[in-house]
Amino acid sequence: MRRVAAVALLALAAIAARISEFGFTPNRVAALGENLILLVNLAGSAWLYARFLRQQNPFGALERWQVLYLPVYSLWAALVVIVFPLVFREKSMSRHWFWPRVAAFSECYHRSKASNSVVP
Repeated sequence: MRRVAAVALLALAAIAARISEFGFTPNRVAALGENLILLVNLAGSAWLYARFLRQQNPFGALERWQVLYLPVYSLWAALVVIVFPLVFREKSMSRHWFWPRVAAFSECYHRSKASNSVVP
């Protein structure tokens, strides 16, 4: 459990360093948020597991913690899927590969439709 917490802290430090050096991107913010959520979950689990080993808490307390923490992951996923595209729209849409192709297709389609139309 200590190794996992150490890896989580190391990942947090690396992501924070990248954000401070290169700025915010959707991927970095999503990874930072996920690692913070994991760190809190691991800390709570470690605390409850240690209390279980010392026979101060039943194992059900640890199970309850894990089950009640699942909505936190769901809320974070929903935030990333729904809010991130709105917040990071300007950066991500300008470099996205799909939109220039849609515009080019639309222009070609309308040109071909105009040239194929029969004028009485």
